[in-house]
Amino acid sequence: MDFAHFLGIARGALAELDTQLELAHAYGYLAYTEEARAGLESLARQINAFMRKLTSDTTKPPSL
Repeated sequence: MDFAHFLGIARGALAELDTQLELAHAYGYLAYTEEARAGLESLARQINAFMRKLTSDTTKPPSL
């Protein structure tokens, strides 16, 4: 299993966490604040950027 695949799994888990927090908020178990949402969005952007970097490095020919 390569690292890019692991990052894809992490991105899916982050989306799942977002859904669970939304549901917990809707049922009144916790307050899903804008700060928490911003934190999840920041993590998602970081994972996406890391995945783009990994895939762009593998598609470029090696420089001499």
